[in-house]
Amino acid sequence: MESLKQDLTHLFEEKFGSKPDYYFQAPARINLMGEPAHYNQGFVLPCAINYQTLLAATPRGDNKIVVTSGNYKGEVTDFELSIPITASVQKTWSNYLKGVSTKLLDRGFVIKGANIAILGNIPMTEGLGSSASLEVVVALALTQISGYDLKPKDLALISQEAEADYVGVNCSIMDQMVSANGARNHAMLLDCRSLESQQITIPKDIALLAIDPNKKRVLINNEYNNRHHHCEMVARHFGVKAMGDISLEHLEENRKQLEHTAYRRAHYVISENQRTRETATALSSGDFKRLSQLMMQAHEAMRDDFGLNVPAINAVVEIVQEVVGESGGVRMMGGNIGNSAIAILPMDKIEAVREAMHRHYYERTGLEAALYVCEASNGASIL
Repeated sequence: MESLKQDLTHLFEEKFGSKPDYYFQAPARINLMGEPAHYNQGFVLPCAINYQTLLAATPRGDNKIVVTSGNYKGEVTDFELSIPITASVQKTWSNYLKGVSTKLLDRGFVIKGANIAILGNIPMTEGLGSSASLEVVVALALTQISGYDLKPKDLALISQEAEADYVGVNCSIMDQMVSANGARNHAMLLDCRSLESQQITIPKDIALLAIDPNKKRVLINNEYNNRHHHCEMVARHFGVKAMGDISLEHLEENRKQLEHTAYRRAHYVISENQRTRETATALSSGDFKRLSQLMMQAHEAMRDDFGLNVPAINAVVEIVQEVVGESGGVRMMGGNIGNSAIAILPMDKIEAVREAMHRHYYERTGLEAALYVCEASNGASIL
C-alpha cells in the first residue's frame, strides 16, 4: 500500500500543487459463497481483500469538488455541491462520486468542497467490487473532512443507493457492506435482508485465490432478466417477497406446480443460501473436506441449475480441484455472468496451482489465466 500511497501523493501534487491533508482507503472484496443474493435477500460470505482504492484530499474554501483519477490517465472532473449535480451522459467513473455526493446532500449532510485524487490497484477482473470500493472511499472521505463520523453500515447504504439511483446498477448491498466493514483474517457472513452480520475466522495458512480466465463473457440482458423473472415468479407462487423465505422442503413439495426452468433457478438460489451458512461453519472449524464438497456443489449448481455453463471457468475449476483435492475448494464466481473463479486453499498449494494452470489451462483453452492471491483485510479507514 505504501507504494500506491506514494504514487497517489505524486498525482495529487502534480494536479493541485501541494501535498494532501488526508488519505483514505476502501478495499475490494471477494465472495467465498452465496450467489446471487441481491434480489433474493439471502446470505453471502464475502471478505474484504488487500487490493484497495486510495483517496487523497484537501478541503477547499468553496463548494466545489475537483477530482482526478490516476486509473483514468489523470482525467479531471469537477462539480458544484451547491446546485443539483447532473450525471454525465456517458457512464464514467465520475458518476460514482456525483452519486455519493448527491445521496449525502439528500440526507442533509453539509459537505465541504475538496480537491481529490484517486488511485487504485484493484485487478481489472470482474467480481472484485471495484465500484463499491470507489463509492465507499468517497463516502468516507467526504463525511470525514466535513466533520461527520458515520457508521460502516451507513456508508454502505449510501454507497449502494448511489450506485442504484445515480449510476443505474441495482447492485447487492454485499460489496459496499464488506468494503466498509471488513475485518482482517475474517470473512463476513451477511444476511442481505436484515443486514445483520457475523465475522467468520479464516484459519491461518489459508489463501484466497481469485482467478480471471481471460475469457470475457458479456452478460446478455435477456439472460439476466430471465433469471430475475424466474426468481420473482417462484417468490410470487409462494406469496413471499424473495426466495430467502422459502425452504428446500417447501420448494420440493410444490415442484410439480412450477415451470421446470423456474424450479431449477429456485433450487439453485435456495440451496446456495443453505450452502453459504454451511460454508461459514466449515471454514471457521477448518473442515476443508466439507468446504471442498460445498464449493463443488455450488459450482455445479450454478452451471446446471442456474444456467451458467462457461467452458473456460469449468476448465479452471477442474484444474484447480485436481491440485487442491480435499484440502480446499474452488468454484465459479459471479452470480449472473460467471466470468471468474474463487479458490480457498492452503498457502503451500499456491505454486502447484500456478504451475497446473500454466500447463493445462493453455492446453485446453489457448488462454493464459491471471491469478491473484488475496488476503482478508480490514474495511475502509483513514490512513
